[in-house]
Amino acid sequence: MSMCEACAQIRPGSTGGTGHPRLLLTDTQRIKPRGRPAITFATYTCADCGCRWRHESDKNGKGPGWSIQPAD
Repeated sequence: MSMCEACAQIRPGSTGGTGHPRLLLTDTQRIKPRGRPAITFATYTCADCGCRWRHESDKNGKGPGWSIQPAD
């Protein structure tokens, strides 16, 4: 299955935004490295095309942002 138009609009590496409305949250992890701000890892699956995404950010809204996750 190919990526839907909404997923194609998400730019890998962008830190802002919430993706798009059809992304379903599948997991969230929060890690607190010693001496650094907490980091949040959230994974999503698109309800339309099945594309899997990961969003990584710290409490200041910085981090690698969006990335496409490989299929299992």
